[in-house]
Amino acid sequence: METRKLGKIKEDISLLGFGAMRCPRLGEGFDLEQIRDMFDAAVNAGVNYYDTAYVYDNGQNEKLLGELLIDRYPRDRLYVADKMPGWKVSKGGGAAEMMDILDESLERLHTDYVDFYLIHSLSGESWPKLVEKGVGDFLARLRESARVRYIGFSFHDLPEQLPAIVDFFDWDFAQIQLNYFDWEGDQRARGQYEYLTRRGLPVISMESVRGGSLATLPEDALAEAAPRTSSSPAALALRWVASLPNVLTALSGMSSLPQVEENCRTFRDFQPLTAAEYQAVERVMACLREREAVLCTACRYCEDQCPQNIDIPRAMAGLNTHRALQNQASLYNYLRMVKAGQQPRDCLACGACREHCPQKLDIPAHLAELAQALAKHGL
Repeated sequence: METRKLGKIKEDISLLGFGAMRCPRLGEGFDLEQIRDMFDAAVNAGVNYYDTAYVYDNGQNEKLLGELLIDRYPRDRLYVADKMPGWKVSKGGGAAEMMDILDESLERLHTDYVDFYLIHSLSGESWPKLVEKGVGDFLARLRESARVRYIGFSFHDLPEQLPAIVDFFDWDFAQIQLNYFDWEGDQRARGQYEYLTRRGLPVISMESVRGGSLATLPEDALAEAAPRTSSSPAALALRWVASLPNVLTALSGMSSLPQVEENCRTFRDFQPLTAAEYQAVERVMACLREREAVLCTACRYCEDQCPQNIDIPRAMAGLNTHRALQNQASLYNYLRMVKAGQQPRDCLACGACREHCPQKLDIPAHLAELAQALAKHGL
C-alpha cells in the first residue's frame, strides 16, 4: 500500500483512507459480518487510516470501529480520525463540554487516544459561533493532552473563508471535499487545496469519489474516458485525487467488500494519472458540462424571501449536479446537507424567490424538478 508523510505528520499514512460513514446496513442495523470482513481486507492490504465522527449514525459508527477494528488489531497499526461537532456544544458549554464530547468518543472507540482529531464541518458561518463558544481554549487544552496526536479541521465552504480559520491556530492538517468534479465547480476545491498547500497544511480529501457519484458515470461520459484509461471510474477518481502531491490520504466511504478490494488494488501499486488519463478526466467533465444547467449565480437575493428557509442556491447546485451525473448518489450527497422541513418538496410555490431573482429563474419549477428526482429514487 502506497503511504505518505507530509508536513508535521511524521508517520507513514496509507494513501487510501477508510471513510467509515457509509458502512453497510442490514435491516434495522449494520451488516456486522460484512463490515468485519471489510476492515480485515483493508488492514491486511495496508490501509491504516480510519475516519469516523461523533455524530455518524448517532454515535454507533464510533462503536463499530471500537468493536470491529480497534479491539481486534494492535492499536499502533491504526491511525484513527474522529471529529468534534461544534454545533452540539451549548453556548455556555465551552472547552469543558468539548472535552466531554472527546471523552465520550474515546469511550465508544475503546481507546485512550485519537491520532487525528478534527473540528467538524467548519464554514464561514459556523466558525465565529464556535470561537464564541470557546474553541480556542479547547484547542489549547488539546495540544497539551495525550488524548490527541494531531489536530485539524474539516471544511465545507469557499476558499475565502479559510484564512480566518487557518490563522487562528497552529493546525497540523485540514480536510476538504476534493475530487475532479468539484475542482473548478461550486465547491472551488482547487482554491481550497492551493491555499492550504501554500500554508503548509497537508490535505485529507473527503468525497474523493463524490459519495460514489463519480463511480457510476453516464454512458456518454464513460465512452469519452474509455479510450484513454483502463481504470474504472472509481479508480480514476481516486487516482486523480491521490496524484495531487499535498494529499496525505484520499478517503473513500466504502460500503461493500468488493469496493474495499477494488480500492486496495488501486493503491497497492499506485500510479499517478498519465497525460492521457488527465485528458480522459477533461473529456468526462466536458461531457457532463454539456447538460443544461440552471444558471444560478448564488447571489442569495432569494434567501430571505423563502418562508420555508430552503437553501435555494444549494438546491440549484444540487439540481445541476444531478442533471450532469444522473445517478442516485448525486442526490444523496445533496440531501444529506439539507435540514428536514427545508427540502425541495417543502416548497410552497409562492413565487417570492422568483420575484427577487436577478436571473429571472423559475425557482419553484426547478425545486419541483429536484423534488421529483429525489422522490423517484426514494429519497
